[in-house]
Amino acid sequence: MPIVKIGPQEIDKFNELNLYAESIKRLYDQLYKLEFEGKKESLEYKKLIVNLKVELAREKKAYKSPILTTIMCEAFSTLIIENTPNDFPNNIEYVVRGYDIKSPQRRILTKLDEHVNSNPDNIKQRFQERLKEMFQEISSGDFDKIFNSSFTINNCLNSALKKDFFNLMLSNIELEVNNPCFRRLKDKLIKLKYSLAFISADIEDDMISSNFTVPQESLVSSKIVADINRIPDFQFTFMKDHMCNLIATPIIKLLLSIDDSGFVDDDKNLEALFIQSLLRSVLFMASDREVEFLKELVETSISGSSSKREIPNNISCSILRQAFDYRLKDKSTHKVLSLKQNFQF
Repeated sequence: MPIVKIGPQEIDKFNELNLYAESIKRLYDQLYKLEFEGKKESLEYKKLIVNLKVELAREKKAYKSPILTTIMCEAFSTLIIENTPNDFPNNIEYVVRGYDIKSPQRRILTKLDEHVNSNPDNIKQRFQERLKEMFQEISSGDFDKIFNSSFTINNCLNSALKKDFFNLMLSNIELEVNNPCFRRLKDKLIKLKYSLAFISADIEDDMISSNFTVPQESLVSSKIVADINRIPDFQFTFMKDHMCNLIATPIIKLLLSIDDSGFVDDDKNLEALFIQSLLRSVLFMASDREVEFLKELVETSISGSSSKREIPNNISCSILRQAFDYRLKDKSTHKVLSLKQNFQF
């Protein structure tokens, strides 16, 4: 990365982003506490939602600054990472821990990444490079035509798929909030959705619009987006399965890293429940062929993991296998919407 000079203006901008992240974090903390106390319908809660919307609008405006070039965003991200302890948790660990001391920086990292990735010029350049690799040469006119249609369609579909994964996972978690088996985790389960919204733009707006109410029966809408954009079923299935694979592979490994002795810790139990809920959303979305592949991946991973352990991880193995058993139940609980089946013109 080129050397970037961070001057007084840039430092002021960085401090501004940090102030917004801390302010929004405080509002999330207050909302979570009110819900846990049974005051979700209170006037105080509704006022906090209004205040949160105001702060989010101000934060959004701050990220539109011309100071935040791609190079400067990367410099800010590097600055955060280099000044953070080595045990800075990944997104999953962050979520299950709730609000650790570095959570405002976690939001800034996510927002900077979104800002860079949503820049059409950056995406267009990467898209053009890929096409040149595939076709060696492409005229600028043909490229613009291909990019304009492909970028818009794929961006919409990817966003819809991410929302479906998150919403399914949140619905699965919501089902467990009042489960007597997880009574000790109720506090943390409620906090979980606020943690997720705090670091994920894919669900933040929807969660705020619904006052953080999560339906236990989720409506999956990405197929409608595919239908509207006339994406063939085989292409839609390919994109879905690809995303399923990207999500499932690391979380399977992460869960198998928890040995049986770790489950005396509430955070590890919450982490396992979170991973299982996310894996259930993957298995709901995945094609039958992809489910079989993931089942084989789980069994191979279990076999490889168990042979190298001094302390067994039988509980983690059981939790992974149980996710597959939930698939039939989840298929009857959640509903996939499509233009052909649900709408008549």
